[in-house]
Amino acid sequence: MEVILSPRRSGKTTRLIEQCAKDGGYIVSISHAEAYRVAQRAREMGLSIPFPLTPPEFVGKHYHGKVIKWFYIDNADMFLQSLTTIPIATITLTDR
Repeated sequence: MEVILSPRRSGKTTRLIEQCAKDGGYIVSISHAEAYRVAQRAREMGLSIPFPLTPPEFVGKHYHGKVIKWFYIDNADMFLQSLTTIPIATITLTDR
């Protein structure tokens, strides 16, 4: 798992779109509005990606797993927080 860590509006989502278009898979966006924004950005970039999933679709496994190679989680901090109403204080990540 690769971690992209950089400030807001620094190209993180653009990089995810590029990776998704190149390697296949689905982007998971924080909301339907954000999924539409990501899909529109991909079109503007001239890249073809599947329409992004939202957290409820991802958690509920509303996708066809046999054909998905990868997931790309956009704004993972907001994604994790969307799973609970209690603030998340700290997370850990395993470096490969």
